[in-house]
Amino acid sequence: LTGSTDFKARLTWLRLRHLHLVCGRESVPRIAYLSLPPARAFVSFPVGQKLSVVWGGLELRLGDIAFHSRGERAHHRIDRPNRWGMISLPHTQLAFYSKVLTGVRLSLPQFGQAIRPPASAAALLVERHVSACRLAETKPEMIAHEEVERAMEQEFIHALVNCLTFDSARSKRQLRREEED
Repeated sequence: LTGSTDFKARLTWLRLRHLHLVCGRESVPRIAYLSLPPARAFVSFPVGQKLSVVWGGLELRLGDIAFHSRGERAHHRIDRPNRWGMISLPHTQLAFYSKVLTGVRLSLPQFGQAIRPPASAAALLVERHVSACRLAETKPEMIAHEEVERAMEQEFIHALVNCLTFDSARSKRQLRREEED
């Protein structure tokens, strides 16, 4: 922790059939070192205007999405009270769904990337993430219905693939590669 006030946090996990969502809220600045499991594809992003997250040395602002490499390990820093989100699914599922939806088989990048998809695509992904986490916190029994869970997962996969398949050289920045331990 890098702040001098009391630390308060809320972490909401939502596990759908294949998709996992995490919503983090933290009250003070902090630095963490995270290791992501290699069997899953991960994206992360800041939630909320005027908030940023630094992942692997690269600042992510609202509308930016970090597309993480397989088993990525990096520092994750927030400089003020913050909200952030993370979505993961098996990398084989991401490849399959991206091929079906767009004709392009997505694979995990060799090094993590910051992607800036069109504002409408990023906003839809963040809005769905915030709504799903709020639903998990306030009405978890609704998500327990198989039809609701399936519909949520399909909506997320469409939104995620739409963001990740946007291709523009200026929209991607490589995260700094950190030294191996």
